[in-house]
Amino acid sequence: GSYEGGLYGWSVDIRKDDTLLGAAELSWAFGAHMGAVKTVAVDAAGEWLATGGVDEYIKLYTVSNRREKGELSQHTGSVTALSFYKSSHLLSASQDGTICIWNTSSWHCEHVLGGHKDAVTCLSIHPSGRMALSGSKDRTLRLWNLVEGRCAFITKPSLPKSVDIECVEWSPSGSRYVVVAGGHVLVYDASQTGKPTPVVNHVQRCRVNACCFVGDERLALGGDDGVLQLLDAATGKVLRSVEGPCKARLKGVSVMPAQAPSLRPLVLAATSNGSVHVWDVTNEEKSDAECLVASITVPGATSRLTCLAVAAPVTTGGPAAPAEVAPVASVELDGQPPLQATNSSSKRTKSAASSSEASSEVPRKKKSATKKSEPKSAERGVDLNAEEQNKSGKKRRKSVTVSSKE
Repeated sequence: GSYEGGLYGWSVDIRKDDTLLGAAELSWAFGAHMGAVKTVAVDAAGEWLATGGVDEYIKLYTVSNRREKGELSQHTGSVTALSFYKSSHLLSASQDGTICIWNTSSWHCEHVLGGHKDAVTCLSIHPSGRMALSGSKDRTLRLWNLVEGRCAFITKPSLPKSVDIECVEWSPSGSRYVVVAGGHVLVYDASQTGKPTPVVNHVQRCRVNACCFVGDERLALGGDDGVLQLLDAATGKVLRSVEGPCKARLKGVSVMPAQAPSLRPLVLAATSNGSVHVWDVTNEEKSDAECLVASITVPGATSRLTCLAVAAPVTTGGPAAPAEVAPVASVELDGQPPLQATNSSSKRTKSAASSSEASSEVPRKKKSATKKSEPKSAERGVDLNAEEQNKSGKKRRKSVTVSSKE
């Protein structure tokens, strides 16, 4: 996604030696939002792509045929973060201080989580799907019990008053989570009881804009200095610092998982000058200069990229789930019966949906004048692991209309 509101997608082929097979191909270019694209997310199956922007909408696209399928309208502020749980649910955060839970089978907003006193800046779903973390400009970190639809824990990390929490991320097993604010990188052990104390407190002079786990033991950090850092999540030791071919801010960092146990994951970073760099930073045999696998640039006029997501190839049967998911001591969920999704009592506004072919142009479109209602929290939570949802007899308004035309 870009600051100008454009959405770009590339297709790349990866060799078994973790190098690109030929040049990356520009697959699509859309005028996604009126204003900056703040966040992008892809579901586990690699089929749905969701984008959020300052225009308060969530746009939906299908990755396979590269078409826009509709838009979601619930938030009354910029959409700041999106996160899929597998392919069944999507969580969205906004500057209006709320978090919405969407069912991807119907695209209904099933629940609204409220409690933050200021804009929600980031969120991350635990691998179990039973809880989520969110950070806000109110300087709090909240742990949400998604089964009961309530806040289970609130803490204020020890940070300077001049910085806000801007990134939070669970490790793949759920045994750790990281909080980023300014140049501060705090790694926590999820099994801690009582007030969380960081096991790693890494501080650097430049602002960190994005981070992601590379497995359970390493963190990839990207910041204003244009340097990609690989950090040991257990000790805080900097394992590698790699500078891109051009000194531009790194705005989004994501991991392309290894396609086989014998292969290594690749780290991708989007820059403020319209480039995407691909690094093989986990290969210790390569020098810092050699670990840059490829650089991809938006064609034509320079676009300032803001965020990045990776849809990795999926093998038959879909992506494998983590073998073990570590428990979190701060909230006890074991023994509780899973709740079925219920209709939210909040009023919703219908949004027009459209389907358009991929285009090399990035057209601008006018935002429709739609009056939005103030979201209200539902009384019960959502079981993200439920295979089937109960059907309610109460009629409700859809928050999206998905086009069936291909």
